[in-house]
Amino acid sequence: MRKIKVLIIMRRAFFMMCITPLFFNVGSGSAEAADQTLLSQMQTISPPLTGVSVVQAASPEKSSWKGRMQAGLRSRAILLNSQINNGKPLNQGTDLVTHLFDDINIESKVVRSTRNTNGVTVTTAKIIGSQWGRVFIASSNGQVRAKILAPEQGKIFSIEYNKADDLHYALELDPQQLQVDEEDVVQPDPDLLTNGEESIYQMMNNLPVEENESTDATTMVDVMVVYSNDALTYAGSVDEMNNIIALGMAIANDVHENSKTGLFLHLVHSEQINYTGSGSRETDLDRLYATNDGSMDEVHMLRDTYGADFVSLMLGDYSSNGGLSYLLTSSAGRASWAFSVINAPVFDSYTPVHEIGHNMGLSHAKDQNNYAGPTSWSRDDYNFGDSSAGWHWHPVAGEKGYSSIMAYTGGNYYSDGLSHTRVGLFSDPAISYEGHPSGHIDDGYNALVLRTLKNVYAGYRDRPINANSIVVDLPNGGESFSAGSTQYIQWDSNGVSGNVKIELLNNGALDQVIAANTLNDRVYSWTLPAGLSGKNYTVRISSLDGSITDTSDAVFFIKSVIYEHSMDTDPGYSTSGDWEFGAPYGDNATYGGAASAYTGTNIYDTDLDYVMGTTGYLTSTVFDCSEYEDVQLSFMGWFSVTSGYAAKVEVSNDNVTWTTLSSVSDIWTSNWKRYTFDISSYADEQATVYVRWGHVSTSGGSNYSGMSVDDVNIIGVKKATSVAPSTVSIAPVLFMLLLK
Repeated sequence: MRKIKVLIIMRRAFFMMCITPLFFNVGSGSAEAADQTLLSQMQTISPPLTGVSVVQAASPEKSSWKGRMQAGLRSRAILLNSQINNGKPLNQGTDLVTHLFDDINIESKVVRSTRNTNGVTVTTAKIIGSQWGRVFIASSNGQVRAKILAPEQGKIFSIEYNKADDLHYALELDPQQLQVDEEDVVQPDPDLLTNGEESIYQMMNNLPVEENESTDATTMVDVMVVYSNDALTYAGSVDEMNNIIALGMAIANDVHENSKTGLFLHLVHSEQINYTGSGSRETDLDRLYATNDGSMDEVHMLRDTYGADFVSLMLGDYSSNGGLSYLLTSSAGRASWAFSVINAPVFDSYTPVHEIGHNMGLSHAKDQNNYAGPTSWSRDDYNFGDSSAGWHWHPVAGEKGYSSIMAYTGGNYYSDGLSHTRVGLFSDPAISYEGHPSGHIDDGYNALVLRTLKNVYAGYRDRPINANSIVVDLPNGGESFSAGSTQYIQWDSNGVSGNVKIELLNNGALDQVIAANTLNDRVYSWTLPAGLSGKNYTVRISSLDGSITDTSDAVFFIKSVIYEHSMDTDPGYSTSGDWEFGAPYGDNATYGGAASAYTGTNIYDTDLDYVMGTTGYLTSTVFDCSEYEDVQLSFMGWFSVTSGYAAKVEVSNDNVTWTTLSSVSDIWTSNWKRYTFDISSYADEQATVYVRWGHVSTSGGSNYSGMSVDDVNIIGVKKATSVAPSTVSIAPVLFMLLLK
């Protein structure tokens, strides 16, 4: 019922990796508890060109553990970087890199990293070079679970924790074993209603339609997940259960963000209930719905206590991989049928968003030969008609295609027999994938239904908070924002009449008034002033008379620009060897260099006409970082370097002694990519900082175009004037997808 926006940034980068032996202790548990044979086989993964490897070490690819679902095509034990399982949210825009297998590396950029109501750190990152490929990571008390979806390659990977040997594993999963296409929706049966419920239902269907709010803002609906005894047995621990739930919610919200539905699913509560699945999902769903049958009756009390608009029951059923839910058939909404049951093995997949989609009035594809859409509306005030169906499409005729969230993927459900890969989109004719619309204006427009009815869903239950109070929800501690960016401030209130005031505090003292008098609509779009920077900011929201107020629970960071240069004009860097400033030659077919600048016209390049072969350096002017901490360097790079040369990035405090941040060879990036380095160890509070790029001959021989550099930026957190609590600098982390 609150409102939020997520900013999305994309880039792509490649790197070379080498592996050297090293012995480790285990981060998530004791070394004594872990499998000593696997530990002895662990090999460290050396740092990539930029960022920090999520996987620090890995065993050979011959593990017999195939995950809890036994769906692993291959697996191996891994040790994770502490920055992934330390519980701290990653900065938005952070680059993530991991080495899952010898032929699989994942690169992505963080778009969202927060803690949920269970204290789980949940991160969503976009795979670089993929339109809808995603990395989802959940971390709870040292246990990590991740799901990596690469639809273009039809690949699914995961990271799972195995309690038996106290180790994490990288797995490539079999998509066929994860297929959930089967009957998964129940049309509400009026015969099952009590007389009181029937009266309420008829009354709702006769109510006039209220004017819907703007679809531009994002409405938060509250979701509660309860799980059965056998579901917890499947998970193995409460921490792993919390991770599974967090991933399911993160995947669902990514789908809504991709589809611009204006909906955000907020996990308001999760809890184990004393129930074991019956073996029939339909029976379990009916028992979940019923209020006084002696099975799970406490769920309804919990729903009211936490103000949950939708309720999902997770079951530990291995017999099939699906879920079951009631289908909304009235545009007036129907809170009493907002229930679904989902099997634990597929909760961290697209299944929750699919099943809750049925609760929201969405149906399968219209041309399925079984369980076809669209929704048969009993009340259709908005003339949805057949548009409430899912969609599927084939970019190459006669070959495997793609399906939206609500359409089935199996070829056996379609007359042409062609199968599909599911992508994270609700059907929408205005959003394309692989050059084809993901919906149809008359026969497949799920997103329209969601945008139209989102405020109906959010009104199913009021989220209870104390009387006469305000609760700040975002920012609420641990976030990292960039000065000049636009963020959303969110809050809840009860008993506040009239508007509210929003203030920014620094070290507990008023820094500035963000909004002196704004609507108490629980969301405010805030563009951070360019000059803001620091580690000790909080937000305070108050009633206009000041009698009711709340402040962020903990501080958040704001980083500002220390230096930026677009290379439109010469920044005055010093050069040696073949480094030049100007416009690139423009023909990259032979030597692989940049055909044009990333922005503007000019760049620095080892040789602008791509004929070179000597050692040379590009050295920056001096940067003054004396008033900043957590300093980061980023630049756009284009590298085409053979094995006889090395591309280096180095840092220095005196322009004499240099420390290598990265050195790689035999790399051909083929386009511009942003590279980010944590240089806090060398730049924090330093008045003289230099950066240089080196194209260095290691064994000589023929070469490609070398190195190109554009758009150099340095950012950091302005030092507080008073002593601030110490924080851990989080280096950028990179996940790259390289499928050989």
